Amino acid sequence: MATKKQTYHHGDLRQALLAAALDILEEEGIGKLSLRSIARRAGVSQAAPYSHFADKNALLVEVAASGFKLFAAALGKNKGGEQAKEAQQDYLLGLGVSYVCFALDHKPLFQLMFGDVLSDIPKSERYMKEGGAAYALIENAAASVSSDPNAPIAAWSTVHGLATLMVDGKITVAEDLEKQVRAVLRFHATQ
Repeated sequence: MATKKQTYHHGDLRQALLAAALDILEEEGIGKLSLRSIARRAGVSQAAPYSHFADKNALLVEVAASGFKLFAAALGKNKGGEQAKEAQQDYLLGLGVSYVCFALDHKPLFQLMFGDVLSDIPKSERYMKEGGAAYALIENAAASVSSDPNAPIAAWSTVHGLATLMVDGKITVAEDLEKQVRAVLRFHATQ
């Protein structure tokens, strides 16, 4: 007796497709990410993703938006707020550690979010919102430490450069990653 192909029925197919896409990206890399592969992973017909994503580019933008949401959640685990300047500096350093840890724990996703793949692709409203929310955490923390209007850009570019160099294998990741990241960021802050 032939068995009927199991299909996936879910109240939120779009979210299930994005979850499948994130899994494929993390496990197999961007080269294996396609609308067909996420349909297969989610257990739906090959046409099902097209009801939520116009094409692969639209899918990639939404996967990156999901990445920014996860990224903001990782950064948000640090506690900031109205504190003394020294505590704010420690909070900013903690954000830096979380930034680098996220990048290393989610290399393919980090590379999609910040790499060239999306540079010429129109961004969705969700992408802009989620990316902006993640950056706002860094921007607000840096602004609380320094009144220099360039402080947020300096903080972001420093930690992003460090994370990218580590993800790309250009800098060896120390056994005590937190200590290494804090030392680099403190050094930069004193210059």
